[in-house]
Amino acid sequence: EAARDAGVQRIAISLDGSTAARHDAFRRVAGSFGWTLEIARAAAEMSLPLQIHTTLCRRTVDDLPAIADLVEHLGTVVWAVFCLVPTGRATISDELSPEMYEETFAWLAERSDTARWSLKLTEGYHYRRVLAQRGSNPLPPREGPAGSRAPGPVNAGNGFCFISHTGDVCPSGFLPVVTGNVRDTSVVELYRDHPVFRDLREPQLLRGKCGACPYKRLCGGSRSRAYVHSGDYLASDPACAYLPPDYTGNSPESPPCA
Repeated sequence: EAARDAGVQRIAISLDGSTAARHDAFRRVAGSFGWTLEIARAAAEMSLPLQIHTTLCRRTVDDLPAIADLVEHLGTVVWAVFCLVPTGRATISDELSPEMYEETFAWLAERSDTARWSLKLTEGYHYRRVLAQRGSNPLPPREGPAGSRAPGPVNAGNGFCFISHTGDVCPSGFLPVVTGNVRDTSVVELYRDHPVFRDLREPQLLRGKCGACPYKRLCGGSRSRAYVHSGDYLASDPACAYLPPDYTGNSPESPPCA
């Protein structure tokens, strides 16, 4: 109540399973499923809009339809699905294959057509390409029941940056390339002028399939996933199955970025 009265406009909670057994096993905290539902109910009672975060990976993908139903039941305004990037305790073995992403994205597109929540994907930027191929709007409306959204495609370092608890500035929390620290340099200066951020806002610098892709300005691929797999944040996103029509396989993949 104090947060709401202070002006908080939305609260976000994590939900990674449709049951206590599945959610608690994923979060590794017994009882967290019950606490999550309590928070959701409290938010509803106070008319505080709710956003739910769900990790999309091999351990959650088969539970996704049931999670979507629960998200709907809780009156969620935004369902934020995070496509796993193997950093921290996440592992490459838990990633979906490109083919699994295509199938899951097609399902998400169909499910969201009739949902009361607005879908927001993180690190699954090729979902925009899937929507464009379906003839759907690949970008959400600027204003809607879920509030304001960005006017254009957002990606690591492009419309977004991350500041760690120690002040380090990175293009994303999933792309741990430190460009400076807010104790020493303005975050505005780093975002506008640092070479890493400038590179990430230039789609023509992308390499491999992403560099040849006609959807590169709309999508851009996961720069975080490219970095984890190759050491190069401008390389192709290995989670995407799409083969650009003009791609011959000769577009260079560069050595790892410094």
